[in-house]
Amino acid sequence: MRQLLLLVLLLAPLSVSAAAAQPVRVYLEPLGVASQAATDQSTASLRAVVAARLAKDGLQLVATPAQAQCRVNGTFVQVGNQYAMDLYARSAAGEGVARQLVQGTGGLAQLTVAATAVTDKLAAALAAQPFTKGE
Repeated sequence: MRQLLLLVLLLAPLSVSAAAAQPVRVYLEPLGVASQAATDQSTASLRAVVAARLAKDGLQLVATPAQAQCRVNGTFVQVGNQYAMDLYARSAAGEGVARQLVQGTGGLAQLTVAATAVTDKLAAALAAQPFTKGE
């Protein structure tokens, strides 16, 4: 009996860590770029960078909102030489889960830098959220 109890106590953390190791399922909604110099290529580049950074950070991108535990949306806005990039995540129920913002100078030329910085911050925040397996 004592050996069984010891075995259960030793294996319990493994089952908890296996459940915790499940990646958060994320649906990336359309992203916006508001700039006089913006093109369709700007929007496609933004989406590609954000998707790559989310996937790199251990989150699982899914094809439909129904598969997701959370949905990510955001915008890159340029006014003059200033920019702001905002990403936010909502749970499957529509509740706000995380939001990140970066600002800087350099306008559209800084699109990739801004997207990388804000996505890394958001990914870390999402990874820390207590999503349940069925959510």
